Amino acid sequence: MKKLILALILGMTFIGTTALADNMAQQRMKMIHHVNPMPNLMQVIIRQGDKLGLSADQAAALKKWHSENAPRITQLAREILALEKKLHDEALAGASGDELQKLADDSFRLRNEIMKIKLACRNNMHSVLNKEQWARMIELYKAMNSN
Repeated sequence: MKKLILALILGMTFIGTTALADNMAQQRMKMIHHVNPMPNLMQVIIRQGDKLGLSADQAAALKKWHSENAPRITQLAREILALEKKLHDEALAGASGDELQKLADDSFRLRNEIMKIKLACRNNMHSVLNKEQWARMIELYKAMNSN
């Protein structure tokens, strides 16, 4: 009986942890989309890469790209959100136009940095995927984002 209860507790903990991780991933994607309109193509690779028939070398190259660049994009997105909040708060607190413009400029500079990384990601995918894989990835991306 104790083993059954322990198994139930562990199972519920796992389900809760999985749901929390999925929710965190969704929140991260909302944040990234908010700060940059470029498509999040890497999400197709992460969620549905098995449908692309990737070779081991292709999968490794894409995984390497993601591990090297995703943390930077997430950090930039957090910085943008913090700047937006500061811009909002400072505007209400009576900051000068020059101060507010500087905050806006900083936000645009960080958004541009994300755009450059995401463009490089897109270009990298073009070099890693063949034409059929690229076309399939675009189909999957559109299906994932049709909501």
